[in-house]
Amino acid sequence: MKNTRQILLVAFMLLVARGCLAYDFESGGFKYNIISNVSPYTVELSGMTTGHDTIVSIPSSVNYNNNVYSVISIGSYAIYRGLTSVTIPNSVTSIGYQAFYGCTSLTSVTIGNSVTSIGSYAFVGCTRLIRANFTGTIAQWCDIDFGDYANPIYYSRNLYINNQLITNLVIPNTVNTIKKYAFLGDTCITSLTIGNSVTSIGDQAFYGCTSLTSLTIGNSVTSIGSLAFYRCTSLTRTNYTGTIAQWCNIDFSGFYANPIHYSRNLYINNQLVTNLVIPNTVDTIKRYAFVGDTCITSVTIPNSVTSIGNSAFSNDTNLTIVNFNADSCYNIGNYIFNFCNNLRTVSIGNNVKYISKVFSGCTKLTEVTIPNSVTNIGDSAFFRCSGLTSITFRRPNTMIGTDAFGGLPVALPIHIPCGSSAWYISKMPNFSNFIEGLQYNYSVASQDTIKGTVATITAPTCNMLSWTISASANTGYTFSRWSDGNTQNPRILTVTQDTVLVAFFNSGSSPQWYHFNVVSEDTIKGTVQILAQPTQSSPQATFVALPNAGYTFSRWSDGNTQNPRTLTVTQDTVLVACFTSSSQQWYSFNVVSEDVNKGTVQILAQPTQSSPQATFVALPNTGYTFSRWSDGNTQNPRSITVTQDTILIAFFSSNQGIAEARSSSITLYPNPTSDKVTLEGIGNEANVFIINAMGKIVKRLENVSGSVTFSVVDLPKGIYFVRVGTAVRKLVVE
Repeated sequence: MKNTRQILLVAFMLLVARGCLAYDFESGGFKYNIISNVSPYTVELSGMTTGHDTIVSIPSSVNYNNNVYSVISIGSYAIYRGLTSVTIPNSVTSIGYQAFYGCTSLTSVTIGNSVTSIGSYAFVGCTRLIRANFTGTIAQWCDIDFGDYANPIYYSRNLYINNQLITNLVIPNTVNTIKKYAFLGDTCITSLTIGNSVTSIGDQAFYGCTSLTSLTIGNSVTSIGSLAFYRCTSLTRTNYTGTIAQWCNIDFSGFYANPIHYSRNLYINNQLVTNLVIPNTVDTIKRYAFVGDTCITSVTIPNSVTSIGNSAFSNDTNLTIVNFNADSCYNIGNYIFNFCNNLRTVSIGNNVKYISKVFSGCTKLTEVTIPNSVTNIGDSAFFRCSGLTSITFRRPNTMIGTDAFGGLPVALPIHIPCGSSAWYISKMPNFSNFIEGLQYNYSVASQDTIKGTVATITAPTCNMLSWTISASANTGYTFSRWSDGNTQNPRILTVTQDTVLVAFFNSGSSPQWYHFNVVSEDTIKGTVQILAQPTQSSPQATFVALPNAGYTFSRWSDGNTQNPRTLTVTQDTVLVACFTSSSQQWYSFNVVSEDVNKGTVQILAQPTQSSPQATFVALPNTGYTFSRWSDGNTQNPRSITVTQDTILIAFFSSNQGIAEARSSSITLYPNPTSDKVTLEGIGNEANVFIINAMGKIVKRLENVSGSVTFSVVDLPKGIYFVRVGTAVRKLVVE
């Protein structure tokens, strides 16, 4: 009974509002309230008299008391339900709250080009409205302040601009903002291009545009409102004309705000994104940036990223590989990779400290290793990852949140460091199969099994960390050294960190000599020729760069400009010849392989002056794995911003072991430095190499143990890489 009374009261109030409100005068079947009684004279249309025609044109002006009043607004509740068609003149600037509310017979409306605001619910309940014609421009339409559900095409299936049906919608470059609800519910728009001048797209601006199949977003967009493209169920292609870095920084302000929530294809400058490499210029990936994208198969997050927003990659159902190397990422949102139900491999960087609600619902994730750096795993982090076959912890006392590994079998193997059973049993009471093991990974391999083999004589155990290894040369070869520079064989060492060692062998009984090669940055520009190949007995090499027509020789990759050139080979050396066009333009960029027998390289995105970001990948041949780039970086694929002439060389190692690997074993301080620097955590009798950004060794310290302090005053200002065995640290000399 109470509800019935409330309904009757509301109905009575609406009747009062529509028929009984006070007004100043009537004219031509309309009621008006005076806004201004002095020149310029203005009025608001506040209602209609009974018995009005069903097809109505609202006048732009009306005579009263010998004055001409301009009709500049339509008031709240002003129009009766019986209308089928209405024309609003150009004099009207605003349409009031519920002005046409419940006009269920209204099929067509024409709106003048001066309207700047349409009140909340102005056309709600106009269930037969199939044609809305605006006599202005697209730019003017985008700038109208649409109140809640005010959009006249909320129920409309046809928006016309000056009697032209809108299907292929192009937002012009004069528009800065698309207001909320601007095109909500329009089912005739099939393609949409948003100009580069647009910086923001309002809430629900294209909500329910179910015929929209193709979307191009300009590179100036910085925010996309809540549900802006929600229920665009036919959207199959979203093209962004900016960069991945710009896309990562867009403020997707509400859930399902991402325009590719229903899209299966995200393109950057018409290039489909599948292997997503976040460039190392990015420090923040905003929430929902790649939610629901089913074309992305792999994601690499560099250590430049410090913040990842909620659900950034959730529901990316074809994502299989995640390289999570963001070692400075302290602000990790929830649900980042939730329900990526094809995710099989996760590599968590050795400096990541916290994992929040990141991987829940990743049902095909088979194993996960939590590195020693992770101090805390948040609630539900791996909840219902039902495909897990094992979990490995490297830290003896990782904090574990509620249901971090909920919904998994009780007998799932949990590998934990020595002596940490009590801790993990207390933190994971729902599991029973805890296996104590060595805290660190360790392995030994031969550089080439044709040359020789390796063996573990005594393996380290939970209580005994001593490891004995041996290298055995095959006929015609001799053992040379281990990959960290040590030459003892057999060798005994203590495993105190993740350790990978590779045995190197020489031909015959002579000591191993150096690898030497010269290559062209681009054979289209020019070629190279070795005139005198260096040998151990005659280490002098002579070589020449031969530019093709239209190009000139510029320099070698170490900065030398002699051509032909002669040098004495005293270390492993790969030099690249750089060429320039006869009319030099912008920077030279190329990537090459140290040896095409080991692997090749491919430039995925060639940098230009207008778009200086380069993306490239090293492709190892069978029997080899990618090791590093000549500047020490190990990302692959990799993206950089080109700010100078750049040549990078890809190095490969035998897949019997990893000859080069980054680790956290060494500490370098102070950094940056202007005088001396101290290096700690070196180990026993290791060689220390200081390498410049071009990959050249500029300083070498031999047979160092424990720690060393050395001067860098002889080094020019710039960025260098300090390498000890497999460990690499960046050094900034100021």
